[in-house]
Amino acid sequence: MASCSSSAASNPAPRSACSLLSVKEANSDFGGPIQAHDCNVVGDQSQGVYLPGGSHPGSMLVNVSWDKRTANTFTVAHGGHAKYIAAGGSAVPPPQYSKVTVAGIPAYWQLSPPPFTGPFNHRSISSLKSGYVVTLTSMGLDQPEVEQALSQILSRL
Repeated sequence: MASCSSSAASNPAPRSACSLLSVKEANSDFGGPIQAHDCNVVGDQSQGVYLPGGSHPGSMLVNVSWDKRTANTFTVAHGGHAKYIAAGGSAVPPPQYSKVTVAGIPAYWQLSPPPFTGPFNHRSISSLKSGYVVTLTSMGLDQPEVEQALSQILSRL
């Protein structure tokens, strides 16, 4: 289990997702203007939405959670100890992930099932640092762009 957790904090403080990745940084990372971002902090998590401006097609949802259960679930899922059971009681295939290292910390691209279904190419990457679980869900962005944004976020935790 330790392989998927860079560190765990006993009581992480609330953090705004948008305070961890500025619009200026997102403009640079995504290679085009970001039209707007919207942030919400609710309970033990925050979200920020980065929307494209101009002709750039990419968008991204940033979710940051400091809930101990979320960190525990992340650790169990990526440590290979989770069991997946369908509603009828039969075993279901577990989600598939591809492990990468971002800013020296393990991160996991979700390969299946996709984070969202539909006509768009949604991709999701998650990481755990200092008790915070960070998940970036992107559409129309390349892997290096998303990993650069995750790197900047992780450097602030």
